[in-house]
Amino acid sequence: MLAYYVVGGVVLAGFIVLIPVGYTIRSYITYAYVNSRLRARQNRFIEADQFNQYARRSFQDIIYDIAEKYGLDLTEHLQPEITYSELDNAIRSHHIEDIKAVQRFAPQEYDDFMNAYLDRFTIRIIKNALRKQNASLAEQTRRLPSPKQFSISFRQNKQPTFQDLEEELRNTRYGDILSDHKEALTNNEYEVFETELNQAYLEKLYYDAPTNNATQFVRRLIDQVNITAALNNTDSFAKHGTIPKESLENAENTEEIKQVLNNHDYNTDGTTPAQIEQSIREDMQSFAETLKNRQPLSDNIILSYLIQKDHNMQNLNVLLKLSYHKTNPDDIQAAITV
Repeated sequence: MLAYYVVGGVVLAGFIVLIPVGYTIRSYITYAYVNSRLRARQNRFIEADQFNQYARRSFQDIIYDIAEKYGLDLTEHLQPEITYSELDNAIRSHHIEDIKAVQRFAPQEYDDFMNAYLDRFTIRIIKNALRKQNASLAEQTRRLPSPKQFSISFRQNKQPTFQDLEEELRNTRYGDILSDHKEALTNNEYEVFETELNQAYLEKLYYDAPTNNATQFVRRLIDQVNITAALNNTDSFAKHGTIPKESLENAENTEEIKQVLNNHDYNTDGTTPAQIEQSIREDMQSFAETLKNRQPLSDNIILSYLIQKDHNMQNLNVLLKLSYHKTNPDDIQAAITV
């Protein structure tokens, strides 16, 4: 009888030992699937050498080539009367759809985080509505994942008033910030309001991060915002970055800012604010590559993709804006961060 108990105990212990192994295997299988889906989407990124070639081609050629090669059809925006703001909104709509697609095959634990990440576009809509830059407002709001946040009547309103926007955002954290700055906004004073809006977004993103990897990703995003604030000599510092905001607040000049960055493992080149910002953007791309190569069967691949997609869309936006305005090709190449 004792032998049966011993055997039973050994079998039970074996099952208990295998439980974490089972979770690990399931995680690997999940992220192997996510990895294959993301690799397919990364194949549609515009590569650095292609951006350099586009800098020397006409606006129309660029649009047609992008539609043919990269699954981003912007040819409807080639009418003679098109404005750049409409093209800008088309690029942003594509970006929203891409993130929503990733959200659909990402693990469920990432759902709230991806919704929080998409709030960056909600904030842009709020800013545009307040500044009366409403091109494709209906299309932008329709694509966001929170249909209750923007009613049908608001989506169809081509000239929403402050009161319309206030009603749409009632009982949300962004609505509270809007109400707090009502007097300043009616006087066309936007800076403090927009800073608080951005900080609220970053804080929500930080608290919705589902893993340690995601938290580190958000902290570096916050670093970027705070470094830009320090270089521009403003007080709009967000909390939770990897660099204590007090260190950047106390830096009195560009050289001291560089020293703070070097003390926190940021490798910065250049001596001017523009050059330092450029090196920080390049550092973010290196971080994306590090994420992708470190623990490739983990959520690092999702975070890396978000960084690279954002970078690709920023470069595309710069390319098309400057090309649309017939900017010198050398200046276009200089403006793109490859």
